[in-house]
Amino acid sequence: MSVVERLPRLEPGLTLRNVLLVVFYLWAILVLVGLLIYTLPFVVAVVLGLNVRGSADRLSAIPGISTDGGLSTAVVAGGYMLCLYGVILALAWATSAPAATQTTPPATTMPTASGSDATVAATTQTTPTTTTVASTVSTGSTTTTASSSISTQASTTDATATPTVATTAPPTTTTTATVARTTTAASTTGSERRTEWQVDVVRVVDGDTLEVAFPDGRVARVRLLGVDTPEVHTGTNPSEFEEIPESDAGRAWLRDWGHKASDFARTQLQSETVTIRTDSDADRRGAYGRLLVYVRHDGESFNEQLLAQGYARVYESSFSNREHYLALEATARSNDVGLWNYDPPTEITTTMTTTTSVATTGTGELVVVDVHADAAGNDHENENDEYTVFKNAGDRELSLAGWRVEDEADHVYYFPDITVAPGATVTLYTGSGTDSDTAVYWGSDAAIWNNGGDTIYVYDDSGNLEVEYTYGAQADQSPIPLVGLLLTVGVVLRRL
Repeated sequence: MSVVERLPRLEPGLTLRNVLLVVFYLWAILVLVGLLIYTLPFVVAVVLGLNVRGSADRLSAIPGISTDGGLSTAVVAGGYMLCLYGVILALAWATSAPAATQTTPPATTMPTASGSDATVAATTQTTPTTTTVASTVSTGSTTTTASSSISTQASTTDATATPTVATTAPPTTTTTATVARTTTAASTTGSERRTEWQVDVVRVVDGDTLEVAFPDGRVARVRLLGVDTPEVHTGTNPSEFEEIPESDAGRAWLRDWGHKASDFARTQLQSETVTIRTDSDADRRGAYGRLLVYVRHDGESFNEQLLAQGYARVYESSFSNREHYLALEATARSNDVGLWNYDPPTEITTTMTTTTSVATTGTGELVVVDVHADAAGNDHENENDEYTVFKNAGDRELSLAGWRVEDEADHVYYFPDITVAPGATVTLYTGSGTDSDTAVYWGSDAAIWNNGGDTIYVYDDSGNLEVEYTYGAQADQSPIPLVGLLLTVGVVLRRL
């Protein structure tokens, strides 16, 4: 029986038991709602701090929220919630404050004549005081009365003016109205959200993702709208690119073009000032909270350049330029431009070896001499303290142009055109920086190497496996502990 089924239920009729149950349930609901309200900031802080179901990833565009969660993210998230509560309380207080009112004194109505005649009566006091002058205009059944207070000192005068007497000056009817003013704040509607900015490109993450600095100094990550370049930080999926086979060769081809797209974006946009614009027909932000934008540089659409030059496909989503983008992709595919000019590589048979440092090529030997997988602090926020050191153990220079590094999660890095001297080392950092012959940078925005253990694979420019290096827990795997465990279990069973 479930908990709900165990709860007491109301019976037919109006009984004391039913009344008490209703009161109890209402009280319980109020208590639960109250607890939820007061604990919500702490719940949100824990959820984002632990990055539950990628919540921190999706909200990483908010300042202070890290893609990996952590204590700082939890504190910031809790602070945001408390600030939100403060705003709600301030609004509630402002709307409940009593409004200032202005009291209008009542009008004094003097005796008037009936009918359609206009009668004016004036009364003036002889002492300095406040005198009420009332004028009443009576026409038919409609009477208008107004009053005003003035301070005067004059002789007593009673004057009655009748419009039908020629020798009497015609009466002057003065109507002084007292108006009660009500001050109403002009209602203002929030201006529409901004849709276009001029920004500086701080960093090219990959072919379709940029980090930009807005005019207010805020730095945020934006995603190019309507285009998708092959992945370089995660595994590629050939099924997303028609005509590219779902094979190792197809994935390698797309990874290569993903790096080419990144290089093209860096060449065109790095440190440049560009115009970005959102599209009212598309989602304003993507799944990870990044602004979805068109990018224009030197008067040209960079999104369109990626499609026309074969660096990207059209992303499956709704946006106003979709038909034009599909036409650009179709033209690039029909002309075998860029990644669409797939050329299947020649089958190469390689011998897989499981060694910790490895293999000889025609010009030198590349070995792994150090792996620093556990960066100080949060690995995802200190990428350049995660690195791998390679050494040329041969006696001749070793060119790494076209060589690539992979891990077990299918992250891929391609070496630039560098040459390592005999006995020299080159360090591959996970983060970003300027490449040289002794230090190269993966350009990843998150950690690559697992702290608990991983395997480093290095392939030469022909696709031959040259290095397979296992470190950490995976390198310590041995059948001896398992055999010992089985023997122990066997001895215990025999004694039983």
